[in-house]
Amino acid sequence: MYSSKRVLISNARTMISLDLARMFHSLGIEVYVVDSNKLHMCSFSKAIKKSILVPAPRFSPDKYIESVIEIVEKEKIDLVIPIYEEIFYIAKAIDKFPKSCKVLSTSFDILEKLHNKWSFQEKSKNYGFKTPKTYLLKNSLDLHHLDFEFPFILKACYSRASQQIKIIKEEKDIAKIDYIESDLWVAQEFLVGKKYCTYSLCSEGRVNAHVTYPLDYAIEDNSCLNFKSVKHDKIFEWVERFIKLENFSGQIGFDFIESEKGELLAIECNPRATSGAHVLCLEKDLAKVFFGEISDKTIFPTKDITKQIAPGMLMYGWQSKSIFTFIKDFLVFKDIIFDKKDIYPFLSQPLLFFYYLFLSRKLKCNFPSMFTHDLDYNGFLE
Repeated sequence: MYSSKRVLISNARTMISLDLARMFHSLGIEVYVVDSNKLHMCSFSKAIKKSILVPAPRFSPDKYIESVIEIVEKEKIDLVIPIYEEIFYIAKAIDKFPKSCKVLSTSFDILEKLHNKWSFQEKSKNYGFKTPKTYLLKNSLDLHHLDFEFPFILKACYSRASQQIKIIKEEKDIAKIDYIESDLWVAQEFLVGKKYCTYSLCSEGRVNAHVTYPLDYAIEDNSCLNFKSVKHDKIFEWVERFIKLENFSGQIGFDFIESEKGELLAIECNPRATSGAHVLCLEKDLAKVFFGEISDKTIFPTKDITKQIAPGMLMYGWQSKSIFTFIKDFLVFKDIIFDKKDIYPFLSQPLLFFYYLFLSRKLKCNFPSMFTHDLDYNGFLE
């Protein structure tokens, strides 16, 4: 059915890319990947037909787009799937891609307003959704005139993976803040409640695939380390309504907090692939959604399985719960990377660890920042 199809995944270093590549490969689809890193997880996977080195989109956007389009034309690619924030650079140039190739993205203007934490809250408010109290900060002096109590949160308008988040617990913490003038930031009330994340595949305002998963094991109560689908009608109804109002197409995820009273608030939006894709990858019809062959229904996860990022669980997960609960769960959860039919990505992890350690030292930044520094979109793209 798909033996003649060719897919290009535009960011090969993530586990999402590996999971999607394996899914497409299992259906006989040829999978091509590009990345500005020489080494990445997909380099070692037999699910990949060809891995190609390209310029970094953040630092050489024009050359990056030229390289990707050249690959699309040369390899006769049918579908381009952006994974991370390289989607902004691709969406900006989407009219340059061959008409024979589908690029899984909505317009740049929509993406930009959803990615920006201030404009997303304003858009949600205008649509009639209840939103957390949020203020746009023009300078550090604005921190002394906020209409909410301690603690509150500072976030860079353009940030990701819970990076650049500061919790301001008391007045003296404000004196340490001197970087507002150099970037766009928001102050947001500190919310307490159950945290949920979502991943959806959408087409022209319709949600064609969806998963909601709770924040369970996590890094510093933010970055999720295990992924298990839960049924949450209220969240799905929120997402479905928002997607319809936006007439959104492509991949998108939202982060929610649900209070003890059942009040639901979306705290931010990721208009790209998110880790919920790991759960939906198990669904045999997901490829049909990617290719636009299913548009009249929504696919939800049907398999009761929990996936985990095993290295992350070992480094951080044990801090989330009691050690006995952690051990029990760790032994039951399925590792995302391990696959006995495609074992080399799993075996490559020590090599990749030292490679990324070298890069983080070279760039003088932590692992999360190093991992995405050449892909990040921080506004003001010409």
